[in-house]
Amino acid sequence: KGGPLPCLHSSHFLAKFCSVNKTFHLGIHLRATGAITMAEQRTLWDYLEEGASREEYEEQAEFFGTRLPASQVVVLYAGRAYFSLVAAPDWVSGVFDGKIRVSVDPDGGLTAELASVLSHELAHAFVRYASADLAPGWLHEGLAQWWEGKRITRSEIHDIFKKRSPRTLAEMEGNLARRGDRAAARANYAEALAVIEYLMERHGAGSVACVVRDLGTGRGLAEALRLETGLTPEELFRRWKEWARLTRAADRTAANP
Repeated sequence: KGGPLPCLHSSHFLAKFCSVNKTFHLGIHLRATGAITMAEQRTLWDYLEEGASREEYEEQAEFFGTRLPASQVVVLYAGRAYFSLVAAPDWVSGVFDGKIRVSVDPDGGLTAELASVLSHELAHAFVRYASADLAPGWLHEGLAQWWEGKRITRSEIHDIFKKRSPRTLAEMEGNLARRGDRAAARANYAEALAVIEYLMERHGAGSVACVVRDLGTGRGLAEALRLETGLTPEELFRRWKEWARLTRAADRTAANP
């Protein structure tokens, strides 16, 4: 079938993308250390190759209006030895560096948490490819959390920012690039998700997907946001704070972030 419909700039239209009838297989590399049994490997393989993960791939491909150019390699590690080696924080159980790398509890098998991590990292793969690796960190992390099924309420946003000011998009980008403490990381990830919540609600999923695709055509973030939402990055940050009812709280704590 045909490709995705063109983005409808500055609209609230939820773009509907045409499906592509093509057999898809995830390229799987199961790194078994002896702790993952053959039965558990088969369960995980079936999930990744034929089960809900395949459905997840198709849904994300439809949303982003593209398919990944090659089979996506997924490396499953028993335990956290690899993650310790690369100095990943202890609350991180998945990373994407071109390959999806996930820490698996040898005794846990296929869990809802593992499925969420796989969806999260798959979204990173799509954002990276669709944006030509030009998406900012907040867009990456916000969409990855969205696709793993996380949502955040305005009351939760208020709780997180009671004692700290939300960061601008530029500040958040710098913070996400650094490994901070767990509380700071939680606030950065929550803010990234909250900005996506705002964009989805006020401008529609199609506009968010088109921002990613616009980046992939070589447009800068400011131009992509203007085309799809009519906002500059600064206006997006201000409108998000108003939507989240954080404006007064932010003003009170601005002197003591």
